[in-house]
Amino acid sequence: MLARVPAITTDLMRRMAELAGYAWTDEELQAISSLVERSLARVNGLESLPLRDVEPGVSFHMP
Repeated sequence: MLARVPAITTDLMRRMAELAGYAWTDEELQAISSLVERSLARVNGLESLPLRDVEPGVSFHMP
């Protein structure tokens, strides 16, 4: 289960970018904020898919 992320703010995006080694301006972060929100909504939507009984597409067998 994925943890629910709080509202995406410019400050939160700045901190995540810094952790990844980026130094983006507030204007750059604001420009991508709607894309980040939509991506997060899609990821959160994956949790509602009924996949409990679905077999994995790939399985690895250990010798």
